[in-house]
Amino acid sequence: MATVDRVWRSPASAAASRALDADIEASLHGRELHPEGTVFVPKELATADIVEPYRREGSHVAIVSEDGSIDLLRPRLTSEEKLVIVALAVAAVVLWATRSRTVPA
Repeated sequence: MATVDRVWRSPASAAASRALDADIEASLHGRELHPEGTVFVPKELATADIVEPYRREGSHVAIVSEDGSIDLLRPRLTSEEKLVIVALAVAAVVLWATRSRTVPA
């Protein structure tokens, strides 16, 4: 007969699990604690190798410490999004510059 040993979970892992459970429970009641698609990661596992792929894919990452505090990291902007932001900024400056000129009468 096979047996399963109890798996040890770190305090941060247990806190991340509780945070995820609370997020699910809140969404079932129509509330949002964290943005949709947030990935919960225990602090001791929150290395760049773990976190950055999620952020590049567009997910928020909640890094959960053992006391339950959460650092929420936003997704990384794609190069296309950065280009759109720069283009809008340039367009705003050009529009401002052309409208701020007054023509003497």
